Amino acid sequence: MHNNINLNKNQKIATEYKDQHILVLAGAGTGKTLTIIARAEHLIRKGVDPRRTLLLTFTRRAAREMTDRLYLSIGDAANAVTAGTFHHFCLLTMRRMADKFGIHDFTVIDRDDQNSLMRLSRAGYLKKKEKFPRASQLVNIFSYSRNTNMNVLEYLNKYTEFDEETSNKILNVFTEYKKRKQFNRFFNFTKILIAFVKSCMKILQSTINYGAATITFSLMRRRTQILCSGLSWTV
Repeated sequence: MHNNINLNKNQKIATEYKDQHILVLAGAGTGKTLTIIARAEHLIRKGVDPRRTLLLTFTRRAAREMTDRLYLSIGDAANAVTAGTFHHFCLLTMRRMADKFGIHDFTVIDRDDQNSLMRLSRAGYLKKKEKFPRASQLVNIFSYSRNTNMNVLEYLNKYTEFDEETSNKILNVFTEYKKRKQFNRFFNFTKILIAFVKSCMKILQSTINYGAATITFSLMRRRTQILCSGLSWTV
């Protein structure tokens, strides 16, 4: 182990675990990033090809932090490690294997684009002076339900206080929103994960040559964020 990485007893156990898969539950400030970097270093020093190692996290800043610190530990070998956010990894994989994923010529849209598209989608369902959720609120509801793998109506009934008429109108707006996204081949960050998961379920056992078939060790740094855990965990 590199002298610059000082680990406590539990971190060392996680770092040197001999089987391929290990789940570590740890709170904020307990050294998750340090442990992941140490495990990546340990695996590579034990002979694992760095090209078969994947580091996943939620933010680009955290991904850069992991790769920079890994570089300080193992040098140029760190440049061969695939590292990034869940969305970056899924998007990169789908673009590299566009034919297998059946996805071509799509555009990734940000939250502002989603709000604009939702505003257009809800326009046809609004009555004058009617109280109805703003476009940004609808985008949040739509995104939360998808990220938690919940049916939209189930989410509305469980986490909102909208009456039945409003909930049904929201469902209609979401149908229009999805039609517009599909027509324009728009992907938001949540859609990237969903498309990746659905496609992998179909092709992972056949001829996929990038992803689980060539990535031997996946090391993930996860924030404590319930709303993202369902979909990202599936990835």
